[in-house]
Amino acid sequence: MNYFELYPGDYLRDTTRLTLLEHGAYLRLLMAYYAEETPLPADESELFVIVSAVSASDKASVRKVAARFFPVGQDGLRRNGRADAEIAKAQKRIETARTNGAKNKPTKNPVGNPVGNPSASQRDTQRHTQSGEALPHATCQQDQEQAPALHAADIPGAEKPKRKKRAELTFADWIRSLSDGEMAIPETDPVFKSAELAGLPDEFVALEWAWFKRKYGASTKRYLEWRQVFRNAVDGAWGSLWRPSDNGGYVLTTAGLQLQRSLGEAA
Repeated sequence: MNYFELYPGDYLRDTTRLTLLEHGAYLRLLMAYYAEETPLPADESELFVIVSAVSASDKASVRKVAARFFPVGQDGLRRNGRADAEIAKAQKRIETARTNGAKNKPTKNPVGNPVGNPSASQRDTQRHTQSGEALPHATCQQDQEQAPALHAADIPGAEKPKRKKRAELTFADWIRSLSDGEMAIPETDPVFKSAELAGLPDEFVALEWAWFKRKYGASTKRYLEWRQVFRNAVDGAWGSLWRPSDNGGYVLTTAGLQLQRSLGEAA
């Protein structure tokens, strides 16, 4: 989901006793829940990564709101009843719109003989397009001129070809699906512009990519757009590889330094 409805009255009523830091943790977890449309992992360390909880107070806030608002269900995942209900309603609206769109889709309307054209010559004055529509075209007894080809998209009322729906893939399958010479994260990807605006060095983005590949390389999770998932990972610092510097900018955390060191040793 690209957005979700927030009801201030309900929210403030249910979160009256939360501290400012706990409000932030709760909203970050809630946004992650809606963005992926899936329950949260039970493992607290994964929650810390999702909300970029670094300090002890950050992690304590995450633990508190996770236990209260995202209890672990029988399936071993953290669920939020209100979020599940809103996601279900949104999915139902999407399905209803899709169904109504299919019902209201204009039917095929083949064009018949042109006015004044004898029916006996119909087979000589009609041709079939790739869509199966019979269309008239001008003929001349002495010099027949080939009419320009018409496509279904050019014909009023014609059914346009359906676009093939892309399938969700695991990270490994997505990497294998890339064309020869196609980069997983090209230099023109928006992630680099976002990092530049945030003052995050490209080296840190590359480090996050290394962490990202390790985390999802053997994962069975499936996504439609892995590049967007990586952008979210950089934006949310899922790997906890850096933190704001006291002098401005960012510096690597212990986890970031360890990953950087291991990559150097591997090279």
